[in-house]
Amino acid sequence: MLIFDLSNVCFDVGENEFLKELCILHNLDESHFFSYYKKYLVRAEKDEISSKELWEAMSKEFNISFNHDEIVEELAKRFIPKKNMIELIKKVRDKVRVAFLTNYCKGYWDKLSKKFNFDEFFDFGIVSYQV
Repeated sequence: MLIFDLSNVCFDVGENEFLKELCILHNLDESHFFSYYKKYLVRAEKDEISSKELWEAMSKEFNISFNHDEIVEELAKRFIPKKNMIELIKKVRDKVRVAFLTNYCKGYWDKLSKKFNFDEFFDFGIVSYQV
């Protein structure tokens, strides 16, 4: 069996670039923003809070009304397969089972799993919020 990390190995994510763009757009201190975001993201990836609660906390901390649905939609748009890795996975899948591991919260994952049929590439996968 081969296990791949989904984000930034099999797929380009673009999350950090998008968050940097939010900081620029709203004139936010990037270091403070990322620190606060990561603190809540870890909790969401463990399913302790929802992605909606994550962005509500971000809105409160930065006194900005972040739109959860728009943010999740934008993040999903930036999630792009790495062609060379997908080709490799397809080649080896004929010979061995192929799985993925990834850290995502339910809200983000729900959107991504609607955009992509991960069963097309992998025999199974584990998403952090599920365990």
